[in-house]
Amino acid sequence: MTFAHSETAEHVRTTIGAILRRRRESAERSLQEVAGPAGISPAFLSEVERGRKEISVERLLKVCAALETTIGEVYLELARELGAGEPLNAVAWEADPRLQLRLFEVT
Repeated sequence: MTFAHSETAEHVRTTIGAILRRRRESAERSLQEVAGPAGISPAFLSEVERGRKEISVERLLKVCAALETTIGEVYLELARELGAGEPLNAVAWEADPRLQLRLFEVT
């Protein structure tokens, strides 16, 4: 699989920040209103939104909760902005291997 030239750490960081900012602004929330419940400083959130700071998954989960969204939705938006197509119609596998086999035999 080849990757787009734009898929650099800096581009991904900047894109995640832009997504978080858009979601915060569309919810009409201030930096303080999102940062406080997420347990981070407004200055740090601002730096993340501008693509200047990395954010850990743990902190991103908290920011997403404060924005009343999911990390999956943020990652899906990230994938679309980086040029990925629509998600495949994938089926989640059952935990029981016998059910997996039945699903495989049916398809």
